[in-house]
Amino acid sequence: MTWLASHASPYRRPVWQALSRRFDFEAAMLESQEQFRKHQGNRPADFHAAAIPGVALRTVRSLRVERGRILMYANLGRTMRRGTDAVILGGWESPAYIWALLSARLRRVRTVAFYENTLAAIGHSAGPVARVRDWFFRSCDAVVVPGRAAEAAVLSFGVPAARIHRGFNAVDVSAFAAAALEAPARSGGGHRFVFVGQLIDRKRPLETLEAFALCASADDELVFVGSGPLAEDLRLRAESLPRLSVSFVDNVPYDRMPALLADSDTLVLVSNEEVWGLVVNEALAAGCGAIVSDVCGVAPDVEGMEGVEIVDGSVAAVADAMRRRAAAPAGRIVSPAILTHDPEAFASVFAEAIEG
Repeated sequence: MTWLASHASPYRRPVWQALSRRFDFEAAMLESQEQFRKHQGNRPADFHAAAIPGVALRTVRSLRVERGRILMYANLGRTMRRGTDAVILGGWESPAYIWALLSARLRRVRTVAFYENTLAAIGHSAGPVARVRDWFFRSCDAVVVPGRAAEAAVLSFGVPAARIHRGFNAVDVSAFAAAALEAPARSGGGHRFVFVGQLIDRKRPLETLEAFALCASADDELVFVGSGPLAEDLRLRAESLPRLSVSFVDNVPYDRMPALLADSDTLVLVSNEEVWGLVVNEALAAGCGAIVSDVCGVAPDVEGMEGVEIVDGSVAAVADAMRRRAAAPAGRIVSPAILTHDPEAFASVFAEAIEG
């Protein structure tokens, strides 16, 4: 089996490892480690893996074209090994994925598409691009989606419900839960909010800071973890609010994220567009609460979990949610519901789709 993807993100590695324990599995990447580091400067250095224990990795020789936020790849080498009996297509926008689909159909290789986007984030609702997208997903034998929001999008493409396999997007929740158990209890009476992600407009870090300014007590803290073009604006705005406790941490290696989240109380992710938001999984697994905007793909699947506030994303609504979280009983959530949604569970959904 081959999983074709643009790169090896930390979030996907545990699922690949789980699949490798079940199948003769390889991950074929359209971008090398060197290429990814060159073009994704806002990502931590370990975002692209040179090696993943237990997983066979291969880089496909390809041509990379960038158009705004869209990356496109045309493969110049083989996307599937000889003898591959199933291929998971981690995208559809690039010629490389379309070629892989057509090649698989000619060779009678089972095709499983993985689609994460939501209706709110779909860029084309009509026209030639939308027709190609709809044809692509209807042509696959099965489609795996990570939650309800992505399922609604795939249904809108005309894919029969019987061919859609819905799971729950997963990270290595056990690592975050273990870090929470090992972390000492936080001292002080304030509430520590944390923002984790690129400091870009879509993630709304400035709005997060403004919401904090409306509601924070003298003991509360807000920590920004990440880098990006809004970093300087954020620092200047924070300096203009001297009564607030606001700090900044550059990109944190992924293996340090469990400890960082275990030392926080509530994650704030109020993006105006978010395919999922896997940092929410991580924060909940570490026993934190989470404030999540209702346009994030993760929102409908974590709504109702302990410590979760789903908001409309306005500064006033985020500030109100921050007040509620700060007033909640101190201490970590003891048995987070997210722990049942681990990589093994998600890999099982892919296995069902592969096996038909």
